[in-house]
Amino acid sequence: MKKNVLRSLLGATLVAASLSTTATPVNPTAASAGSSTGSFDINLILEPHIIVTGFEDMTINAANTNATETDNICIGGFGFTNFNVSFGSLNGNADVNTPNGTDPFLLLDSSTSETIPYSVGFANSASASAANETSSDGSLSSNFARAATAASCLGGTENATLFVGVSASDWQDVQGKSFTDTLTVMVEAI
Repeated sequence: MKKNVLRSLLGATLVAASLSTTATPVNPTAASAGSSTGSFDINLILEPHIIVTGFEDMTINAANTNATETDNICIGGFGFTNFNVSFGSLNGNADVNTPNGTDPFLLLDSSTSETIPYSVGFANSASASAANETSSDGSLSSNFARAATAASCLGGTENATLFVGVSASDWQDVQGKSFTDTLTVMVEAI
C-alpha cells in the first residue's frame, strides 16, 4: 500500500513540475564534417506542494488538574522552505486562517449544550515538551522551517507536535460528561 501511495505521489510530483526551455539555445551556424554540437538550458519549475499527516483522535481523561494531550504529526513537501499553521474549531469561533480571540476553541456536550474552552499549541519538533509560537487566540504568529519531504511524511515520519490543553477550572462546574470538538489544522507553504 505504501509503495502505491509513494508511486502516486511521485507521479503527481512529475505532473506538478513543468519543464521549460527558456534559455538562449546555441545552434551551429553551418554543417560540419563528422559531428555537430549545440546546447540549450533546461529549467524545472516546481509548484510548492505541502502535506500534513499523522493525525489521530485524541481522548483527554480529566482528573482534578489541568489536562494536556499531544499528537505528533508530520509536515513536509517540496518547493518551499517555510510554512505557517492555522487552526479551526467546529464548536468555537476559530476558523482556518481567521482565528478569533473570543472562544476560539470549544468542546461541546451535545446533551447539555454546555461548552468548555480549550487551548491549542504547536511545536515544530516531535520531541517538544511544550508548545511555542502560539498567540492567545490559538493563531500562530511565526512561520516554521520545513524539515521533511512529502515522501518521508507518507512513510510515517513525525516532526511536529500539536498540544491541546483544558483548564480544570473550566470543567469543574459543568453537568455534562462527554465533550467533543473537531479541530482543523491547515498548513500552508510560503
